[in-house]
Amino acid sequence: MHDPAVMPELSLYLPIRRIARPARIGIRESDYAAAVVPVEVPLSGCALVLVDVWDRHHIASHAERTDAVVRAVLAPLLATARRTGLRVVHAPGLAAARHHPQAHCEGARERWVGPERDPEWPPGPVAWTSDAVEPEVAELRASRRIHPLCEPQGDEPVVADGEQLHAVLMAERRRVLFFAGFAANLCVLNRDYGMRAFHARGYAAVLVRDATVAIESAETEPRGALLEAAVAEAEMSFSGTLSSGELARALEESVRLGSRDR
Repeated sequence: MHDPAVMPELSLYLPIRRIARPARIGIRESDYAAAVVPVEVPLSGCALVLVDVWDRHHIASHAERTDAVVRAVLAPLLATARRTGLRVVHAPGLAAARHHPQAHCEGARERWVGPERDPEWPPGPVAWTSDAVEPEVAELRASRRIHPLCEPQGDEPVVADGEQLHAVLMAERRRVLFFAGFAANLCVLNRDYGMRAFHARGYAAVLVRDATVAIESAETEPRGALLEAAVAEAEMSFSGTLSSGELARALEESVRLGSRDR
C-alpha cells in the first residue's frame, strides 16, 4: 500500500545534447554530429553549480553580456531550482567567497585545473607577453562578490575551491552537476571547481549552454566563436549540454509527477 508519508524519489528526464564520436576506420569529422540523448537521473543526486557569477568585471563588454544573462536566464533558473528542490551550490572562487558568511575559506586556494608545478622543472613560467594588472583591477577582483540577483539563500553552500565543492557533493551524494556561470571558455571549464576537474573526478558535468558566455577576442566576439567552442567541448568531451528552459521544464515536470504520485 502506498504510504503518503513517504516521499517518492523524484526523477529528472533530461534532453542531453552530445556530439557522438563513433570509432571506425575512415570516419570523418563531418560525421561527429550533435544528437539529443534522453537521460533519467534522480533529482536528489543533482546540483546546479553557479561558477563565478560575480557582480563586477573589469572587461566592460563581458560584464554587459554576463549581466544580461544573469537577468534573463540565471535568475529565473535559480528561482525554479529553489522552488523545485534542485540543490544550488555557489562557486565564486576564494576572493569573492570571502564576502559571504556561508563560505568557509580557511585553507582554500585560487587555482586552475592541473597538478602543482614541479619546483625543479621547468624553472619558471614561459612569459612572452606582459599582462600587468592595474591596481584598480586588483582592487575590483578583491572586493567583488556574487551578483545580487544570485545571492546565496538559506543553507546554499558557498565554496571557495574544488576541494570544498567535492566535499559538499560527496556528503550529499550528488554526482550530476549542471554548470552555469562565467566565463564558459575559462573558469567554467578550467577552474578546479569547473567542468574539466569534476569530469576527471567522475562526476557528470553538464553545461547549461545559454546560462553562460565566453570571454571573446576581437576576432571572435562578433560571432561568439569561443562560446561555440566551449559548448562543443562540453558536448564532445564531457557529459553534454542542455538549455535552461529544458532544465526548468524537467524540474517542473518532476515536481508535478511527484505531487501526483503522493
